[in-house]
Amino acid sequence: MKSKSYVALLEHDKDTGKYGVIVPDIPGFSTVGDSYEDALKNAAEGLAGHIEVMEEYGEHVAAPRTVEKIKSAWPEWERWRKETGGSLVATIPVAHQLRRVKKDSVPAQGLLAASV
Repeated sequence: MKSKSYVALLEHDKDTGKYGVIVPDIPGFSTVGDSYEDALKNAAEGLAGHIEVMEEYGEHVAAPRTVEKIKSAWPEWERWRKETGGSLVATIPVAHQLRRVKKDSVPAQGLLAASV
């Protein structure tokens, strides 16, 4: 089983102490943790599950990009950086084995959005 590492952007909420996580290469994925370590653990577990659901329904799973490529190509980078002060960037390893997808699989309306 191959392992890929996706760039994750973390934002620390000073009011709650929690950390929010997004992964620009996997739109629709986000998670939160009570600590930095908890957020990274939740991101690794959640990202693997999110990718699995995407594959089950024939969705395209983007290959991970470097931070430099995300900065230059992700339209939300500047907004995120300004709103969070640049916050934290980490990589999330995901053990990933591409599955064969049934040709007649069709996701239920809103399933991927609701799975996060």
